Amino acid sequence: MTSNKKIIFWGTPSFSLPSLQELHNLGLVQAVVTQISKPAGRGRVMSDSVVKLWADKEKLPVLASQKLDDNFVSEIKKYLPATFVVVAYGKIIKQDILDLSELPAINIHPSKLPEFRGPSPIQAALLVGKQKTAVTLMQLDKKMDHGPIIKQSEVRISGQDNFITLSDKLAKAGALLLKENIIAYLEGKSIAVAQNDAQATICGLIQKEDGLIDWSESADVIKNKIRAYNPWPSAYTKISNVEIKIMSAQISEKKLKPAELSIEQNHLYLGTGTMALEILELQAAGKKIPAAEDRRPAQTGLRLADQHLAARRSAGAGRRAAAQLEAGAGRTVPSGLYPDAAAPARVAAVQQRYADLGADQCRDLVPDQLRRPQPGGDEGQHQGPVPRMAVRSGRKIKELAAVDGCREGIGIRNVQP
Repeated sequence: MTSNKKIIFWGTPSFSLPSLQELHNLGLVQAVVTQISKPAGRGRVMSDSVVKLWADKEKLPVLASQKLDDNFVSEIKKYLPATFVVVAYGKIIKQDILDLSELPAINIHPSKLPEFRGPSPIQAALLVGKQKTAVTLMQLDKKMDHGPIIKQSEVRISGQDNFITLSDKLAKAGALLLKENIIAYLEGKSIAVAQNDAQATICGLIQKEDGLIDWSESADVIKNKIRAYNPWPSAYTKISNVEIKIMSAQISEKKLKPAELSIEQNHLYLGTGTMALEILELQAAGKKIPAAEDRRPAQTGLRLADQHLAARRSAGAGRRAAAQLEAGAGRTVPSGLYPDAAAPARVAAVQQRYADLGADQCRDLVPDQLRRPQPGGDEGQHQGPVPRMAVRSGRKIKELAAVDGCREGIGIRNVQP
């Protein structure tokens, strides 16, 4: 089926591009509307949208305006009559502009409307642990994501999907949905059905602070946050006042206290309100995304320990350790740090760092007083007021722990030289 009708495509990010490409392949695109160039990257260099770059390459007319004002209206009228197709344009389009569309303007929305109306439906589906979502082809009206539904197509969500991978799935599904239905719509052969407002749910704009992890929440909730907020704002925590983005994690069978950190046999774990999460990828905030081998927790465990200790040394004697894993509610609850040190030299370095910590940080608490671990106590946790290190025959570090006076206990457990 073909049509002599034309469309004006509205879109900006990479999510929009597959739809634009399919519509262009059908010979329907009269012009493209996209947001203006914006500064991007650490250098804040002006960068065109991927839609504009592709449209320029295909020699399609492009309208990029900061404001949809009278000048914009004068420009777009040059390409009318045409029907507006909107896919992630990125701004609310005023009704007087939508009224210029030959047929009611249509939109691809990445959820199974009326579920998840609003600007963050992909993140919302991941946050609540949905196993499937959808793309919806709908007409636009005066209310946000409220218009009648033309067609929907379901998309399965795997346990490994994050925002990036699910966006890609939905972008492709939306493009296919448009390809299969646009001609019928332009020829007046589609039926649009009103949404059931009683079933509507709303998702809001995501803020930077939404990514802060509360380690007292369940492992499922935290894992879903990590998936939903990759790459922005990222699920993050703080170690020694350094923001650490957690890019990927999986639920383990280990049980740790909330925010307790453990590094064992090349695996990094963090405790939650339920089971511990194994951290698969992490990144220091403000840094360029490193190579995969530099994001592996096995490569970062001792660096985290170094940060933890350096911050403690910088604090005054007897103060609470500055090295912290900060839970979302502001609690500080680290109780163990167990680096995996495979080589004797690494073990020796860890020993020295903790010995230095004892001299620097706790000398004013109860000098020279050492207490042995309490019977039945957790191995690697010392109950006295001064950090203590016990090495058995040079073969195994049995205990290395800060204690009550320094509050934030750090232990090294079962480190094999």
